Amino acid sequence: DEQGQIVQWVGTCTDIDDAKRSKETLQAANDELGLRVVERTSELHAAKEAAEAANRAKSEFLANMSHEIRTPMNGVIGMTGLLLDTSLTEQQNQIAETIRTSGEALLKLVNDILDFSKIEAGKLELETVDIDLAHVVRGTLELLKGTAESKGLELRASIDPDAPTELRGDGGRLRQVLLNLIGNAIKFTPCGEVKLHISVHRQTEEMASLHFRITDTGIGITPETQARLFQAFTQADGSTTRRYGGTGLGLAICKQLVEKMHGDIGVESWAGAGSTFWFTVELPKQSKGVARIAPQETKDMRPREPKTEPGSDGESVRPRRVLVAEDNAVNRLVATAQLKKLGYAADSVTNGLEVLEALSRIPYDIILMDCQMPELDGYETTRQVRQRGGHQPYIIALTASAMQGDRELCLAAGMDDYIAKPVRTAALKAALEQHSEIEWNGVAGSPAKPEPAGAHHEPVSDLSDTSPSEEALVDIDRLRDVADDEPDRIQQLIDLYLTQAVPMLDSLNEAIQTNSSGDVARIAHKLVGSSVSCGVEAFTQPLRELERLGHEGDLSGADALFDDVRHKFPRVQSVLTQLMTNPPKLQFMIS
Repeated sequence: DEQGQIVQWVGTCTDIDDAKRSKETLQAANDELGLRVVERTSELHAAKEAAEAANRAKSEFLANMSHEIRTPMNGVIGMTGLLLDTSLTEQQNQIAETIRTSGEALLKLVNDILDFSKIEAGKLELETVDIDLAHVVRGTLELLKGTAESKGLELRASIDPDAPTELRGDGGRLRQVLLNLIGNAIKFTPCGEVKLHISVHRQTEEMASLHFRITDTGIGITPETQARLFQAFTQADGSTTRRYGGTGLGLAICKQLVEKMHGDIGVESWAGAGSTFWFTVELPKQSKGVARIAPQETKDMRPREPKTEPGSDGESVRPRRVLVAEDNAVNRLVATAQLKKLGYAADSVTNGLEVLEALSRIPYDIILMDCQMPELDGYETTRQVRQRGGHQPYIIALTASAMQGDRELCLAAGMDDYIAKPVRTAALKAALEQHSEIEWNGVAGSPAKPEPAGAHHEPVSDLSDTSPSEEALVDIDRLRDVADDEPDRIQQLIDLYLTQAVPMLDSLNEAIQTNSSGDVARIAHKLVGSSVSCGVEAFTQPLRELERLGHEGDLSGADALFDDVRHKFPRVQSVLTQLMTNPPKLQFMIS
């Protein structure tokens, strides 16, 4: 109007209730979808974490199983090898040889399954270190020559003069491929020969591709079965496993290893006309140049004979000072006995602190170092030895662990070599001879003269007055094996066990009553180890359960388990005391 006041409205009114409701519905739907996405993402993340945890648990399980299986295998194979070196009747020798071959077959099965599991999980890694190809070949022949000789086969190898031998790679895995292929050739060759020839496939200034050929005069393979040879769990036919044994994993593992070394593998064979397995690998040359073996070595690469002292039972030069560091009584006995067989006199200790103390008194040349020891383990012991300077021993790791990274842990700690348990005499010999060309800081001495083969004590009674229920508490056969059937050693082991077990049981009870789970786990573990070593089977299972509860931090069921141990211990003590005064004699039961 004239006064500038609004007197009339003109406009449009729109009802947006439906649009608003649609927007709210859409927003709600989006919110719900987002929530579902978050929930699904959370579920997937949880599933991923669960899968990773399961994979870690699987790896830990494999590592634990490897350790648990290899430890008793060390006793089985090691003791049987020592037994075969004594005076036995023909039938006793056959029995002992069957035990040895069965143990070797079981060990091969364990190794194949572990390797295949690592390959399947993508955890198999190769190391790159300086290697001497000639040494790898000689070591392989050394390990296999006994089997070849037992079948009357000629085993030989040659390397072309123009092939470089100073290379870089994983010598252990290369030897594994050779052992598998040459071992198979020996297994499937009833007569004739097995030979290895190595030539240059191609090379540059920095790299060498080598061609390996393993030829035998064995049973051969039909063309139609060759295509599946390198598949897992596969052999030529069903009768092969029944007749020759094996897991069917060996060639599959060889294929994976060769491919990791940038090579290939194959076979040329006809049924009844022998076989030739070949493979190539590509390895860097060592930076210091290309070394070639002398022409005369191309004809026959047989294992080197031990060096002898000038002017001297041909007596082999051996270091006088060898120390065995091993807390397990069985393994300690096996190691010292194997060293004695090889001509080495050795001292022994049970933990890392004792190693350091022993080195302060005696400059040992070689130490066989168990990795898992109480007080101070092998890794930390080795580090402290290396930090001390001065005389440095050659340290060979002994470990029942054979998973990915175990060898690297040993070398990173400062150890010089690595032997997986069970320790074969041939493998121990090869590791010792690896160091035989190094100039010793001390004077090399003559090997100790072992006792005459077959030396034994007079037989004693067979515990006929021990009731079956009491005798079942102790595995007497295991105790005999551990003590090498030496009555004095049996008495020593039992006396040591009983002396330690009584205060350990008191300490274990105190730890349970004070709810000290860490102490329960530690004491139970130690008591399990000593009980198993002395053949005490009565309460190892409740002790293992106590160890598990201690690790989990839950001791709710510990009292009942300890009561089981405490009630059985007096009967075990009675049996062991009787054994101390009347030790058993190991005898073979022959039908």
